[in-house]
Amino acid sequence: MKKTITITLDEYDARLLEAALRATRRPYSSGEEVDRSQRRCVLGWMLRSVAAAILRQGNMPAPLAVELRHETEVETEQRLRKQLPRPPLPPLSGGGQPSWLN
Repeated sequence: MKKTITITLDEYDARLLEAALRATRRPYSSGEEVDRSQRRCVLGWMLRSVAAAILRQGNMPAPLAVELRHETEVETEQRLRKQLPRPPLPPLSGGGQPSWLN
């Protein structure tokens, strides 16, 4: 299943995202502009990191911190073979507010 989302960032968050994109720019990339595939890749990392942290915690803690670290060699092999263990997804209740909003 693929989803398309549109988000609007304030000036600070937009500058922060742009700095992160430039910091992770591929070495073979040319020019000043970050290409679309690089933006999609970095946003995917961000989304997976935060979503996995929320699922591991079981709710939306405030404040939320996500630790970035290098994968181990075993994790890299598992990810490439699509065998990396993933936390189970919570059952979809079909609506209502998330518990962290209560």
